[in-house]
Formats: sequence, C-alpha cells, structure tokens
Amino acid sequence: MRVGGAGRALGLAGALAAGALAGCGATAAPGATLPPVPLAAATDLGATAHATLPMGDLASAASTFWELLVRADGRWRLATPPDVETSGGLVASASGALTVVGVLATDRLTFSPLARSVDGSATWATGVAPGALAPTPSALAGADGATLAVLRSDGGSVVSSDPGLAAWTTVGTTREIAAESASGGCRLRALTSAAIVNSTDVVGGTCAAHGRGPIAARRGGRWRLVGPRLTATAAQVLRVGATTDGVVAVLETASATTRALVVTASGRDLRSWPASPALALQPGTRVRATTLEPGRALVVLQLRDGRLVVRTGAAGARWTAAVALPPGTVDVVGGGTAPLEALSSHRVVVTVWARSRGAWRAVQRLIAPIAVGPSH
Repeated sequence: MRVGGAGRALGLAGALAAGALAGCGATAAPGATLPPVPLAAATDLGATAHATLPMGDLASAASTFWELLVRADGRWRLATPPDVETSGGLVASASGALTVVGVLATDRLTFSPLARSVDGSATWATGVAPGALAPTPSALAGADGATLAVLRSDGGSVVSSDPGLAAWTTVGTTREIAAESASGGCRLRALTSAAIVNSTDVVGGTCAAHGRGPIAARRGGRWRLVGPRLTATAAQVLRVGATTDGVVAVLETASATTRALVVTASGRDLRSWPASPALALQPGTRVRATTLEPGRALVVLQLRDGRLVVRTGAAGARWTAAVALPPGTVDVVGGGTAPLEALSSHRVVVTVWARSRGAWRAVQRLIAPIAVGPSH
C-alpha cells in the first residue's frame, strides 16, 4: 500500500514489526530477564521538544507507521522527513537547530536511511547509515558537526560520520568496548544507545555483572566506563542523550526476582554520575516510552491492568508519584515548571493533552497525511 501526501509506504512482516514496536531485547545474566527496549521516545529541552511515536492501526503490524513530531513556540507539528518508509520505526536526536533522524530497517528495507536538518526540521539533507541501526530510541546522535550511530551488525558497533552523512568511521565495537572497559566490572554484552556530549562520544549498552552501569565514554581513542555503580545482576541503558547541561540516562536493572528503573545524569565533563533511587517495577508492568529532559527523565508505564501512568525520576531525588495518563498515550513531555503534556495516537490522529489542576484536556490535534488499512 502506498501513502498519500508525503509518499511513505506502509507494511512490515509480523516478526520484525513486533521487534521494532517494542525495541530490541538484550541478553542478561542467568536468572535475570531484561525485556525489549521501548522505541517510542521524546526529548524536551524547554524551548523545543521532539517525539517519535507509532500511528495507524497499532493492532496490525502491517498498518503501523511512525512519525516525528516537533514542538516550537508552544505548538506541535509533524516533521517526518518525506518519501521514506517508516513502518520499521524512527529514531531521532536533536541539539539546538540540528535534528538527525534514522529509519529502522525492515524486511523490505535492509538498510537505514538518514536525514539531517539544520533549520529545526524544516528542510532535510539525506544520507545512509553503513548498516542497519539498532532498533532502540537512542541509536542515533548528532551534535558538534558529527553523527554517531549504533549498528546492529557484527555483534554491535558504533560509527561516526561527518556532517554530510557520507564518510563513516568505526569508533568501537561491542567486543572492543567491553575489553577496554572490563576493569569497571560490567561485562558488556550489547550496545543500545549513543550520545555526543561536549564533543565526547558516549555509548550505553547491556551488561551482566555487578559494577559500573553500562555507560562508556571515549577519550583519547579509548573507551572507559563512566556510569554509576549498580548492585543488580544485569542492567541495560534504555536511553542516553545530551541535554542543555550535560547528559541524562535511563537504565533498567534486573535480578533473579525484581526489575527496577534508575535515572542518572552528569555534567558536560562526565565525571560525576549521581543516580535516583531504584524504582521497583511490579510484575506485569511494562515500560512503554521514555522522555529525556535536563537532569531528569519521564517514563511511561503500562500497569498489569492496562492503565498508563507516568513517573519522573531525577538524579539524587525521589521518583514522583504516578500520574494517570489519557488512553492511547505514547509520549509525555514537560512537568516541573512547565505543563505536563501527553501525546496520544489513534490511527492518523495525534492528540496533544495538557494537564492542569489535576485534569487532562485536549489542546491540539494533528492529522498525518497517510491512509490506513488495505481498502484505502
């Protein structure tokens, strides 16, 4: 089926679609289970924000597609680069006016197209990653004239490009980073995330041992673990990303009987990584989306009874109480001094909800220019 308007095609084989909608799983230590990394994500830097979310018939992998939304001057708009198939999923990174977007591979699209904008997602230059991007929300990062990408080939690798997205250099593989950072106690098993912080390459991954969390920085051509110390049997980085004052990461930890979330943050020097208390997840609770903001992160949770709630964690602070979300919410931004906003998706319509005085009200609706269903 072809798309009207922007010209994006729909369709995805069931097995790969299920993996893309949830993210990618990671190998944990014996007795500990780490679920897939959720793909829906947002980053809120105050003046601007962006979010990636699924649309269409979410009950049908063949009729699900992904969109990029950007908020500026208090209003959201659709900003997905044109003429690409997005059924596999989208990942995005923004820094000031720079936005870099990657399209995840599918059975029909065996590589990952990229798009780069330097004018707030108004116009795009295109490129191609030298392999398929890892199906995780922080698989791509752009800043300081460079692009960093996590590829799923060769057991996981990190590559860096010039602004033109044409010349790529491998700066590390899972095996190399694991060997160079082994003294930190984390046995790195996979790579999930990338960020560029003050011109320094940072990656997140999955590890299966006590010690520092699986966050590594590259200095002087060598990788070193820099994350907070953890006591769980296994840990994986769900998100890592640069913000206006440094970097924020969301980690999920696991032991034989429990799972928990931890938020950690560091300044631009990456020296200190204070962390939040561990937020224990009740059995049956699923992480549905993550949002990074300066110094903190919001996590959308689906409880065992199907209800959606958001919790906010910050380095050195307690997690906030759960706030119930509108049905169909896929991303959340704001909170704190700014109004909390929820983005819900229903077929081709995105509804923006704002929370005020304990209640949600719809403040904006956007319609994606795409036909859904085999009869359209």
